[in-house]
This record gives sequence, structure tokens and C-alpha cells, in this order.
Amino acid sequence: MTIAALFLFCASLLGVVLAICIEGNRGLDAMAVVALTSVALLSPASAVWLLASSVIVVSAMRNAWAERRKGLVFSALTAVLTALLFATRELDTLVWIGGAYFTLRHIHVLSEWWTGRICAPRCADYLRYQLFAPVIMAGPIHRLPHFERQCRRRRVSPAQFFCGAERVLIGFALTVVLASWAVRRLAGAANTLAIEQSAFIRHWVDSAFDWLHIYCSFAGLSAIAIGLALMCGLVLEENFRRPWAARNLIDFWSRWHMTLSHWCRDYVFRPVAAASRNALVGLLAAMLAMGFWHQASAYYLLWAIWQSLGIALTHMLRRYPPAMPASLARVLAWASVPLWLTLTKPVVLLVLHGVAA
Repeated sequence: MTIAALFLFCASLLGVVLAICIEGNRGLDAMAVVALTSVALLSPASAVWLLASSVIVVSAMRNAWAERRKGLVFSALTAVLTALLFATRELDTLVWIGGAYFTLRHIHVLSEWWTGRICAPRCADYLRYQLFAPVIMAGPIHRLPHFERQCRRRRVSPAQFFCGAERVLIGFALTVVLASWAVRRLAGAANTLAIEQSAFIRHWVDSAFDWLHIYCSFAGLSAIAIGLALMCGLVLEENFRRPWAARNLIDFWSRWHMTLSHWCRDYVFRPVAAASRNALVGLLAAMLAMGFWHQASAYYLLWAIWQSLGIALTHMLRRYPPAMPASLARVLAWASVPLWLTLTKPVVLLVLHGVAA
């Protein structure tokens, strides 16, 4: 866990205390003030970006002129927000906090407003949503309608508080003990043993431990955020649901970083598949969005193609299953998940090095 993440965790704890002690939405508003102050102390540019973009988005949605031109406003703001996200990644002289998450929340709200599923929120409600302290650093990418329902139903109880505290402790165990300590040491030992192997094998070993480290780190941070929210009476969406128990690659992506994968499904896959009338095109677009959300690079372009290929093959094998016992087919489908995922890095790097050569 980084110093910035630990600082925001402490700020979130203070926000939880305020949310418990102050009744109603005023407690959550106090948490929002703490969150904005904390982000400003860590990264003034991020605080300005978050606050300014939130005010601009909600003001645009509530404008009478925009109400008559929803498509144009949605397209323009989505393009600007996406461009800003990629531009900030080129400004590595500044520290940026949470931009990848609150940008997707902006686009989620704009999309729901454009399609008429929600009304334009009030500015106070929208800032409360975007400045909810536990989710700023690393998600989950929670949805506005669900969050507003939770705010209306919020009740703090001892049972919920201690259940949330337990989730926070589990999250710290995953992030600090497993991700930052155990997995790093195991990876170092494995890399030492594989040092005389081919580059492909070394990358394969690296890839296996990368997936394990990412899971422990992000599942831990998500558990901390969900636990903190629960402590102050709010139930957030789950982000990881036992992904390594997935029956196949399709099942894996429905369990892994679920708020991101569901965002890509709802706002990329479905509209692109509908417009192109081709599910494969929608699948590739969704995986590209997921890859470029992490980093806009040739590596993640090939990463998206590789993951799309795996999902397409899984669909094909489900439609035309090979002639073998059902029990053996289930075992092979389960084993194909870690095999395909860990092969991502060595295969992509092999292609990139081949192109460079």
C-alpha cells in the first residue's frame, strides 16, 4: 500500500466517524469535504480536475439548452473527459489520484442521463457521489442510482459497523501481507529459479505472479473501500467474486474487477455490438476500452486482442463442445483460465519483440 493510499484511508476513517456522528446526508457531505481536502493535500491538480469536472458535468446536464441536445452534450463531454484522462498520463511530472475512476463515473452518469434512465442530479448529490472518500483511490466504480438509494436508506447499526470493520481487516491482509510481502517474495524466489530459462518462460513466471499480485492488491483495496462504506451504513457494489473459481474465461471476466467489466459491458460492448450488429466487434471494443483504461500502449492493444480471442474460443467450445466426458471438459475449462491469462504477457511480448526485430 502506497503512502497516498494510506493517507486517503486515514482520511476515509475520519469521514466514517463524521458520517456516523452527523445524521443524514450532512454526514456524507462532511465526508466529501474531508475527501476533497485530502486529495488537494496529496495532489492539488487532481483535486481541481475532480471538482471542476464534476461541476461542469452536472451543470451541463441541468442546463435547459443541453436537455434538448443530449446526444451532442454527451458526445462532447465524453470526448473531453477521455482526452483529459489520457493527457494526464503524459504529464508524469504531476501526481494524479483517482482520475481513471471518477472519469468512468462521469461517463456512466452522462450515458444514463442521455438515454433517459436517470434525471440530471442536483449538484450537491453529484458531489457527494463523486467525493465519497473510500472509493477515490482505487474504486469500486459504483453507480449513481444505487448510491443514491443507499444514501436514502442509510442506517448505521453495530452489526453493519463490525461487518464493515472485518472487511477492512481482510482488505489490509490481502493488500499489505499478501500483495506487498508474500507475493513479492515468492515472485523473487521464482524468478531466481527461472533465471537460466528462456525469455518466454521467465515472462510466463512473471505473468503468473503479476496476476496474483494484482488480485491481492486490488481485491484488498476494494474490500477496504466496501468495508469503510459499510461502517457508515452504505452497501457498495462488489468488485471481485472468487475469480479463480471461474468455470471458464467468460465466467472469469464476470467475476474479475466487476465494476470495471460491467462498465465496459454496458457502455462499450452493448452499444458497439448493437451498432455493428456483430458481438465480436463489441467484444474487441470492450476489451480495448479495458486495456487502454490501464494504459494506452501497443502492449494493451495486443492484450485486448488476446483476451478477446480467448473469450471467442470459449464461446465456440461451449457451442460446439469436444467429444469427451463432461467431468474432464469441466476440469479442462477451469484449467484454461489461469493458463490463458498467464500466457498473456509472454505471448504479447513475443509478438512485440518480433515486430521490433
